[in-house]
Amino acid sequence: MNYLKHLNQENIDTWNKDNPEQQFSYEDCANGLKENVDHAVGSIIDSLLQKYYDGKFVVDSEYIFEGNEAVLQTDAIYLPDFKALVLERIESVKESVITNK
Repeated sequence: MNYLKHLNQENIDTWNKDNPEQQFSYEDCANGLKENVDHAVGSIIDSLLQKYYDGKFVVDSEYIFEGNEAVLQTDAIYLPDFKALVLERIESVKESVITNK
């Protein structure tokens, strides 16, 4: 998946301009976004499994919004885009599990 195309490059540029001592490249943010999406997917799956075993079906949102400093500090992606990437990643994980059975 190409995470670069999902970044808000204007926000990253603004961050870098305002924080010359702590700049992030687009690649830093794209790699961080991949980490964030993977972390969110893993956390959602873990939460769903735990909730399933507890007889509940709610995902704790606290797991979804943790992440990489480059992405969080620069607002490198809009929340709806992040949610869409997480859902896409969950679908790909689901598909890989189904096809590997």
